[in-house]
Amino acid sequence: VACGALAMVDATTVDYTAPAAAPPNPQVTLRATSVTDATKFSAAAIALTAGSAQLVPDQLIFSAKVGHSGSAESVLTNTGSTALDISALDISGTVIVKTAYTQTNTCGISLAAGASCAITVTFKPTVTGVFDAILTVNDSSADGAQRIALHGRGLPGLDIAAARIALAVSAKVSAPRPTGASEVGTRTVVLVDSTRSDPYLSRGSNRELPVRFWYPMPAGKNCRRAEYTAPAVWKYSAELMGVRLPEVSTNSCQDALVADGAYPVVVFTHGYTGTFTDYTFLFEELASRGYVVASVNHTYEATATALPGGRLAKSVFGSHLKPGLRIDKQAISFAVSARLADLKFVVDQLDRLNRSPAGPFANHLDTARMAIAGHSLGGLTALEALQRDERLRAAVSLDGVIPERAIGPISKPVLLIDAGRELWSDEERRLWSQLRGPRYAVNLKRAAHAAPSDAVWLARGAVKTGHMRPEEAVAATRDFVAAFLDNQLQGKLIDGLLKGPSIRYPEAELTSPSR
Repeated sequence: VACGALAMVDATTVDYTAPAAAPPNPQVTLRATSVTDATKFSAAAIALTAGSAQLVPDQLIFSAKVGHSGSAESVLTNTGSTALDISALDISGTVIVKTAYTQTNTCGISLAAGASCAITVTFKPTVTGVFDAILTVNDSSADGAQRIALHGRGLPGLDIAAARIALAVSAKVSAPRPTGASEVGTRTVVLVDSTRSDPYLSRGSNRELPVRFWYPMPAGKNCRRAEYTAPAVWKYSAELMGVRLPEVSTNSCQDALVADGAYPVVVFTHGYTGTFTDYTFLFEELASRGYVVASVNHTYEATATALPGGRLAKSVFGSHLKPGLRIDKQAISFAVSARLADLKFVVDQLDRLNRSPAGPFANHLDTARMAIAGHSLGGLTALEALQRDERLRAAVSLDGVIPERAIGPISKPVLLIDAGRELWSDEERRLWSQLRGPRYAVNLKRAAHAAPSDAVWLARGAVKTGHMRPEEAVAATRDFVAAFLDNQLQGKLIDGLLKGPSIRYPEAELTSPSR
């Protein structure tokens, strides 16, 4: 029999013997059917190989909420008579898929004849969706590399039941108060790129990009409290989540004047299908400390974008707030390409806004001191933009997606704030080695992917923050980002936070530039 033979050992056991040579199709399915009830059966899949390396099982299946993790193990056995050399273990897939998987193993560089080692794979999705990848074991077996199929499903990371409880506490919630000396103003400017057709539209319309600014405002002026986000966006988000969303009070004054002076600028790019107000706690803090923040809403990728004339542009990829989000390679590559073009255009426009004598930001934007920051896919985009645009002096990546390919070397300063990454993947180590300028990595221990976002205080208790209270996670993110920007854009001395373990934030683990 080309696929092997079966032989009864006793009443309950059957031996399977593989054929003398591997068949053209190495996949064999063994199916056992009940003699007394033909509707009852069970099946097992076997992969036949001609080499000396055996992987059991050769596929691992995972299911985890966004920001949570689960692990599974496969055992590699050397069935040959000589040592099995192992050169590398690599995970392949799209950039977001690869970030969801990490592996550790006990195999070393050589496995003795008859010996076995364990390969442990951990799945921690950053967005909802299906995560299919391949873990390849490159070894000296005659049949070439061994492969483990990885199948993961990322479930909505915001526990809806927990969110319902958190949001039901009060119909109103207030953004954390900023700690800086300045009062905060905010306004939204819709920028239209007349040189570029919107890549998401087929009718050739120009690209429209709302940018929301937060900035220092003069003290003691009349203040009309700004909305957290556009009512239509908030209503649509509630529909996607199936929960009541509270009324949110901000600490910003709508359309206030900018305080005298020119301020360093931080351009921000949100998480995949996020929105430009998802990090208000950080933006208001930076503005109170003397920065202008320009947060870009990536229209038609963002979950929803309010446009002039009452239009609401919804994401073409789905939303992180609901299952069904597209995370395939084509979608992610398209989104990153569009984002990079968006950011280049916005940086161009910031210079124009600064030189426009009648505009609200005339002579208030110090574009010679400009950084880029982002969360999740925005963290990856920020690093790529830093490389491409010489006007950007530094980058902050908030639990950023790790690049699929090496993007370095990067000689400019970089701050990485990770959430729950107690063990670095090979990709993260490669990225770290490519950062050749001042580099800092801070891990918020056992925190969820959404911890550096407004979700941590909007739905208190629904987002993991490890042993930190949500208020501590908010303060840690604010202080580490501000310390880095103060040093890189304002020339202040390096804060003690960036020099070693912190008494203030013992659950925020710093990796120093020398690592």
